[in-house]
Amino acid sequence: LGVKRWVGSAEMDPTSVAAAAIPDRVQVLEVEGQVERERAGGWEPVAIGQLLRVDDTLRTSSGAGATLANGGRSRLAGSDSTQLTVHEVTAAMQRLRIARGRTSVDHQPDGSRVVVVESERGDSIARAGAARFSVLASGTALAVATEAGVVRLQSGDRAFEVAAGRRSVSFRGQP
Repeated sequence: LGVKRWVGSAEMDPTSVAAAAIPDRVQVLEVEGQVERERAGGWEPVAIGQLLRVDDTLRTSSGAGATLANGGRSRLAGSDSTQLTVHEVTAAMQRLRIARGRTSVDHQPDGSRVVVVESERGDSIARAGAARFSVLASGTALAVATEAGVVRLQSGDRAFEVAAGRRSVSFRGQP
């Protein structure tokens, strides 16, 4: 389903229309310590203000951290020794995959956009429309602790709503 919104006259610059159609991007807001992203099979340092593309992987070293933003309503803070991959960024979804470490998410209501954080294998999925929560990945488990809102943790063929003040964990994608 595609929807176009035309604003202005028919003589509008086509590049401005194309720019308006590009969904929000993930931008690096803060960097502390050694933070790198994988590009073309190698790792390079990350700087404040850089944009992350779909399939960019970000990793933080011990004692390091990074804060990312997707638009004005979603913030994500990766703590030390975390590896996170951007999988999808659209007007409807921000989908990330965490291989290891911990990330804190503050996702405020943003139309219908949801934030999704998956385990490395994609067999455990945390999804929220508006919530503040943390996700911890160990390679074998994905844990969710919710501070505000509700996060839906899906694993195997079951799903559980993790309300504010609660936590839940999935081991190896099992329900």
